[in-house]
Amino acid sequence: MTAPEIRFAEVEGRMIDLAAEADAMRHGIEIRNRSSYKQLHKNCFIGADAVEFLVASGAATSKEEAIQHGNALQAAGYLRHVSRDKSASFKAAKEYYRFYQDEEEAFAGLNEV
Repeated sequence: MTAPEIRFAEVEGRMIDLAAEADAMRHGIEIRNRSSYKQLHKNCFIGADAVEFLVASGAATSKEEAIQHGNALQAAGYLRHVSRDKSASFKAAKEYYRFYQDEEEAFAGLNEV
């Protein structure tokens, strides 16, 4: 999967380098295989963990701002909900998300016959 073309976004009046923020998150939060309702989701993370990381790292000043960061990252294509529902907004909950770099690996072999 190719890298998103949008690199910057404005959140709370500040310009954010989405690529750098996504990279920091990808290395700072736990990414692993998880299951929900007997369905396996490969290489994903929990939205609440991402929000906690953004606040703890100083990238966001509050939970609400961190959620805005998550929405900006999702809108630009750096991450997405595992359901791949484009209308789902980013949540600080036990929702599973995946970075675009991990999409290809998560779906490897699905189209093989």
